[in-house]
Amino acid sequence: MPVLKRSLWTISVQNSGYFYIRETIWIEYDGKLYHIGHFEKKVSGEANRILPMTKELVVDKSRQVTERVIIPAIGFDETFGPFPFHP
Repeated sequence: MPVLKRSLWTISVQNSGYFYIRETIWIEYDGKLYHIGHFEKKVSGEANRILPMTKELVVDKSRQVTERVIIPAIGFDETFGPFPFHP
């Protein structure tokens, strides 16, 4: 550790004009699966759009886990956590 995992995703804004950023974070370590945390946020956006986003999962030296979600098209950049990871 520390670890950074970056991945590209898309998210769809529904007819209601809202979408949810949600994640349940699981980490596999030493052959075991650990539930680290969960976050959820309701975000408004223009209906019927597909937006590219980047998610960055970070585990720092003190084993704190954060996930940063970036959606450039709407100026969204938020970090969720930290969630403790103590196997």
